[in-house]
Amino acid sequence: MRPLAAIILGLPATAYGWVVAASAIYLTATDKFDLFQFPYLQWIQAAPYWRLTPWMTAYVIGSAVIPTLAVALCLFGMVRHRRNRQPAVYGETQWATPQQRSANGISSKRRPF
Repeated sequence: MRPLAAIILGLPATAYGWVVAASAIYLTATDKFDLFQFPYLQWIQAAPYWRLTPWMTAYVIGSAVIPTLAVALCLFGMVRHRRNRQPAVYGETQWATPQQRSANGISSKRRPF
């Protein structure tokens, strides 16, 4: 249940954070950071006019690329972390003792092929 709750809360929070970051970058690039006020959706207001001038195109696209890369890196790290998790065979913090190994049928003696 906890992963589902994290997804339900995390997706809207990530989307809103993306828009806030894109708005901050856009307003910084256009030298209008004084317009950065709640609800911080200035990028959404500017996005429909992205083809107005070449500079506007560069500002809107450039301000969207940086938050997208940040989200992509976080997702990549989460997926990689999730794949590298393997269940512990004997214990969480230490190696198995010889008695534990023999009880589970694991031998440390080398055998010829």
